[in-house]
Amino acid sequence: MSKALLVAAIFCGLLAMPSQAQSYHVRVYGGLETHGHGDLKQLQQEQQQLVNLGSDLRIVESYPTRVGVSGELVVAFNASVKAGVVAGYGATGGRLHYADYSGEVQFDQVLHRWYGGVTLETKLGPRGPLWLMMQLRYSRSELAVSSLIRLGDEAFTEEDQLTAAGLSLAPGVVFELKPGPVELRMVAGFEYSLIAPYLPGTLSNVLYLDGEETNLQAEWSGFRLGISVGWIVNRRGR
Repeated sequence: MSKALLVAAIFCGLLAMPSQAQSYHVRVYGGLETHGHGDLKQLQQEQQQLVNLGSDLRIVESYPTRVGVSGELVVAFNASVKAGVVAGYGATGGRLHYADYSGEVQFDQVLHRWYGGVTLETKLGPRGPLWLMMQLRYSRSELAVSSLIRLGDEAFTEEDQLTAAGLSLAPGVVFELKPGPVELRMVAGFEYSLIAPYLPGTLSNVLYLDGEETNLQAEWSGFRLGISVGWIVNRRGR
């Protein structure tokens, strides 16, 4: 709760300085995100080893690179400094699967996160299109773990959901163009989990962990590469 209050206080501080603003920037971003999630990948490997199907139970997906999206509201205070707020969404997951003439076994992990935060941007040099960016993000992660066992015409399914919150830093380098009131940006960076959220609870559907407490960490560290399109409003100068 204290982290959320800190982020909210920073939000209010940024939005309380409109008299100093030269312009406002409204942006939509989309980009590729790689993911760490070592604990969750290890869980997949342990499932594969301990479920009595040998190598036939295959890992068909293990937290691959996915597209993340976000929106930003940014204030330009002068030609070299911008600050604002950001909110975004990302998802990834994993799957183990086996099927033959007699039935099917499938284990799914689907991980979502929603985040809000603040962003600060400073220009590299008095001229040119390059900026340095730093974002502080407060995330809420939700892991859905499900199992499907089908034998002939009979199917058995179970699902558990675990949630947690965490904090991360996302530095990056931005290449920015401004053709008129439109803002085009290419962003390359890295997100580092300062406080990676632990996912408390039980996983009753994971056969070999039946009813046991989990200690899994949703670690969102990884590389980021994407583009954003923005609109500049109330512009009074540079």
